[in-house]
Amino acid sequence: MLKTISLTFALLMPAIVFSQEKHDPEAIRQQVRDFTQQAAQSVSPSGTLIDLNVGKLSEFLNLQKCAETPELFVNNGNIGQRHVTIGVRCTTGNTWTVYLPVVIQRHAKVLVANRHLRRGQTLTTQDVREEILDLNSLSRGYLTDRNAIVGLVATHNLSNGLPLRSDTVYQGNTVSKGDKVTIAADLQGIAIKMAGEAMAKGMTGELIPVKNLSSNKIIEAEIVRPGVVQIRM
Repeated sequence: MLKTISLTFALLMPAIVFSQEKHDPEAIRQQVRDFTQQAAQSVSPSGTLIDLNVGKLSEFLNLQKCAETPELFVNNGNIGQRHVTIGVRCTTGNTWTVYLPVVIQRHAKVLVANRHLRRGQTLTTQDVREEILDLNSLSRGYLTDRNAIVGLVATHNLSNGLPLRSDTVYQGNTVSKGDKVTIAADLQGIAIKMAGEAMAKGMTGELIPVKNLSSNKIIEAEIVRPGVVQIRM
């Protein structure tokens, strides 16, 4: 009788072992994809298009189903770089850890020179255009805000199509001494505009003396943008 029970148990054991649920490799890859997508997006400019190439797990792996959602982490590399390795760790039951390589492609609209720009040239929105470029191939500091470059000055000659970076431009004077400007004011909800003349040079946000050409009085006004200053009432 004992031999019969032992034999029956021995025959059932393979079925018991092999009936344990396995963790779906494709589910792990999808978790890695979702994790990397979110992480890469968080360190990329708004509007960046991200494309991922996630490596595959070996078909010989025999991973037991994790009782809880596996933990994901960056094992090697930087999420802001092209190549990174993501780790997936199961910390409950039959614990295991696997690693998947991921290639991250990032493309976004970047400002490039719209024509040949000379050293010392003050830039306008007409001097740049947007192009979708591979961010991983660019140096850090690339510029994306078309309006923010108004008044910036080229540090050196820039050829047509060259991406603009923070080290290729610097903040120049938005207003120069002697420039004719519009003096704007808000008097109890009524917008007032007057003709004026800048008595000093300055950059956006700075206070400079301005002559009111109607009264010839010198007032202090804040530079809002090229050709426009504002007084606080």
